[in-house]
Amino acid sequence: MAEQLVSPQVEELARELEADPELRSGRHMLVIAEGDCQVLSMCSCGLSFPAVRPDVSLDAVFSVYERHAMTSKAV
Repeated sequence: MAEQLVSPQVEELARELEADPELRSGRHMLVIAEGDCQVLSMCSCGLSFPAVRPDVSLDAVFSVYERHAMTSKAV
């Protein structure tokens, strides 16, 4: 699988999320960022979701995130 192109701003945000102990305390927060011709999303727990094109509805991302957040056990 080809590597995803991620902007430096998205990488910095991911590092900040990983370093924040409050966000890593078992809570889930959906993070959405615009990358190079794609919309990237991840959970604050570190799980990445599939990238989508900007012209595609984010409903697919929301449903995957919601399922993840509701079925994951708190750490």
